[in-house]
Amino acid sequence: MDRTGQKRELRKIMKARRREVSPDERSAYSAALCGHLLERDDVQLAMGAKGVFAVYLASKDEIELSLLIKRLWAAECKVVVPAWRDDAYKLVAYSSETELFAGPMGILEPAPEGEGRMSVAEGDVAVWIVPGLAFSRSGARLGYGGGWYDRFLAKSDPSSISLGVAYPFQIVDDLPLEPHDLPLSDCVNLPGWGVLS
Repeated sequence: MDRTGQKRELRKIMKARRREVSPDERSAYSAALCGHLLERDDVQLAMGAKGVFAVYLASKDEIELSLLIKRLWAAECKVVVPAWRDDAYKLVAYSSETELFAGPMGILEPAPEGEGRMSVAEGDVAVWIVPGLAFSRSGARLGYGGGWYDRFLAKSDPSSISLGVAYPFQIVDDLPLEPHDLPLSDCVNLPGWGVLS
C-alpha cells in the first residue's frame, strides 16, 4: 500500500476510535488536557507576553479547548481560529463576543462580519494548538487531508511553538509522511486514561 493509501486507512481507523469516546469521557479528558497545556512553561511564557494563540473550534469528536480559550482571554492574549474566507482557510480573531456560525465543513467559525472579517498573519502567532487524527512520538501529524495546517505552519514564525493535542490512542510509533507534512514542536496527551489509552 502506498503512503496515500496508508494515510487513508489510518484516518478511517482513528475517526472510528474517536467516535467511541463518550461525551463524558471527551469532556473530562478535554478539561484535563487544557489544564496540562496551561501548566507548560512555553505556554505560560507566551501568555505572560500576551502572545497570539492559534486554536481551533472543535468538531463533535475532537478534544474541546474552551477551558484553555477562556484562560487565554482572561490573560488578555489574542486568540485566533481558522475560518473560511475567499475560498481558503484564514486565521481570524475570536473573542467571547464573536458571533459563530457553521462553516463549510460543519465546524463553528466566526461570522465574516465584525472582528471575523479581518485575517491575522500566520507569522504573528506565538503558539499553535493543532488538531489531528494521529501523531507520532517525534512530532509528525496526520491531519484530515486538506493540508490547511501544513500551509499555516509553513508561514509561521520559526520561533513559534506548535502543539498537537491528542487522546493517548492517537499516538503511534510511525506515520506515513510526505514532503509537505510539517512536524510539530510537541504532541500533548495524557497517557493512562483507561479506554482513551
